[in-house]
Amino acid sequence: MADKNREKRREPQLSSSGREMPATDFAITTVNFPDRLDVREVNDRQIEDDHNVREPRFDSYVVGQWLKRFAAVAILAGAVYGLFLLVRPLLNDLAAPQLAARLSRTLGQQVKVQSSGFRVSPSPRVTINGVDVGDQVHLDEVALTINWPEAIQALRGARWTGGEAVVSPSKFTMAQASQLLAVLPRLKTAFPASIATVRFESVQITDAPMLPGRYEVVSRRTASGAFEVATVHELGIDGTMDLKLTPAADSDRVAFALDATNWRAPYRPKIRWSEVNSTGTFAPHQIDATFSISAFYGVTQGSVSLAQSSDGEDWILSGKASGANLDVDAIVGQAMGREASSVAKGDASIPVTGTATMNLALAGRGSTPDMAVRTLAAAGPLQIRWATLNGINLGYVATRPAPGGALTGPGGSTRFTDLEAMVVADASSLTLKDIDGRAGAMSTRGQITVADDNSLSGNLRVDLGASRVQAPLFLRVSGKVEKPLYGG
Repeated sequence: MADKNREKRREPQLSSSGREMPATDFAITTVNFPDRLDVREVNDRQIEDDHNVREPRFDSYVVGQWLKRFAAVAILAGAVYGLFLLVRPLLNDLAAPQLAARLSRTLGQQVKVQSSGFRVSPSPRVTINGVDVGDQVHLDEVALTINWPEAIQALRGARWTGGEAVVSPSKFTMAQASQLLAVLPRLKTAFPASIATVRFESVQITDAPMLPGRYEVVSRRTASGAFEVATVHELGIDGTMDLKLTPAADSDRVAFALDATNWRAPYRPKIRWSEVNSTGTFAPHQIDATFSISAFYGVTQGSVSLAQSSDGEDWILSGKASGANLDVDAIVGQAMGREASSVAKGDASIPVTGTATMNLALAGRGSTPDMAVRTLAAAGPLQIRWATLNGINLGYVATRPAPGGALTGPGGSTRFTDLEAMVVADASSLTLKDIDGRAGAMSTRGQITVADDNSLSGNLRVDLGASRVQAPLFLRVSGKVEKPLYGG
């Protein structure tokens, strides 16, 4: 039987092309039977794996990464420790009891400090908490800060300079703010020499309606090492307002210089000033200042004094203001609610146009400085060159009076060669008294009042002069600034 099978296996085989293939003694099978070499290879691999488990391999990449991390941590720890060594004398110097005693001695009044500490983030700083200056002023936190680059320079042996004493957001009364200004020159020795700047991040004055915003207050050491000037910058406004305050070392007076651009004053008239410059001094009972105001209509200059009365009951304001070449078109256009840029010179839609000159006396009285400013009144002569009254031709109306005294306004315009009046203005109205306008032989006299809501009231008398025998025309003025009405 075995011989028959052997013979069958030796029969020639044919390939797919039909050619005869040589006979073989081996049978082709799909079953993989491992031989002796295969078994030995498997055993060798198992032995190698067991050896690797018992003795881990050295991975240079992983070790390098961990070494870098350890080095970074070590450098950071060294920097923090070095910084601590650097600020330790400062911490000892600014410990709450020692600091309170030194500030009390330097400022000449009792100062209390609750605690002090040190923080690294977001920048190195010593924090002084709960500072009470006298019985009035309380500061939640004062942080003595320094930038990281300056700290690194200090670690290399350089002097620690350029630090700031930053006061957290605070609210003060005017009396408290004045008290802080009074002690400003004495801070020269109150803080370490490394503190070059004192900064109040945000200050609000609670009892001064004339200062309704939030203000950043900054004072920097001068070449002499003293804090001599405080700069006040208004926050959160479209324009800019910077006020420099310089306390006098030997008195309670403070010199100031105000510079503002594109700024809206917090009281009437609430218009946007292109540029405001003012200098002067103030003390607890008096303020004196000169000013120059530029706006869309021109420049106004003057001076003002605000002093407490002898009996201490009221504040009295007095002063003067003058302006030349003032653009009446722009002033009236602004009163109508139009932007200055949209008002062209000689615009016929503006009721009154021309160029004005004025000299006004200022006066006010109130129980507080703010009330005295809010009751401010101005009075003085006004002259308008090339004045034109648009919307009515007074000469035409005077010769053709409307029957029955009906409201008239046939259009046209009246050009005056001269126009003068006395201005009386306060917070609620503006009155042009003793109006005297001339256009050739025709004269116009009267009085017109513009109320706070732009409503008009008054009367005009138009006289054609000796060249024409005719009774004078009396006109009643009403309506609004935007649309005056004239009636008999």
